[in-house]
Amino acid sequence: MLFHLIGWIGIGVLHNAQILQATPIHLLLMALLLVISARHDRRLLGWMGGVFVLGYVVEWIGIHTGLLFGNYRYGSVLGTQLDAVPLLIGLNWVTVLTGACSVTAMANRPRWQQVLGAALIATAFDWLIEPVAVRLGYWQWVDGTIPAFNYLCWFGVSVVMAAGWTALRLRPNHFAIALLLIEAVFFALLRL
Repeated sequence: MLFHLIGWIGIGVLHNAQILQATPIHLLLMALLLVISARHDRRLLGWMGGVFVLGYVVEWIGIHTGLLFGNYRYGSVLGTQLDAVPLLIGLNWVTVLTGACSVTAMANRPRWQQVLGAALIATAFDWLIEPVAVRLGYWQWVDGTIPAFNYLCWFGVSVVMAAGWTALRLRPNHFAIALLLIEAVFFALLRL
């Protein structure tokens, strides 16, 4: 919470460029804490690794073909890129989907409902962050408009990732839920 509070004050209130440039360090720190929280669950760690790779791959497809999400380009804020895609973008998918799947796993509903619920949560989170991410230079849409197709693709990719979670019958990760809530508040405040 402290790092998000510093980020919100630095970016949202003071408009400090140095704080914004620390985004990759922040993403790495949050991912490290998430991995530490999951260190005793090898299946969860394996799933997270798969989500990281799949997240990077779908972003690569999106950037290079426009077939997923729409036409967009990454800025430099998210750090080092490999073939025009930030290496850390997979961490965003991991943190969002681990939190979303953990929330729905706690609901103790049928697996198909957990999958759809997690995909809806992840897509809603993307809707929350999109305008902020564009304003902060994380990425830019070619025509300047966030397409509805982006959210449709987010939902579809999230369904695949959440289906993996339910197939493995993974347990909720309470740190991931807290992180997702903290990030949602952070982006909601920046969106205001």
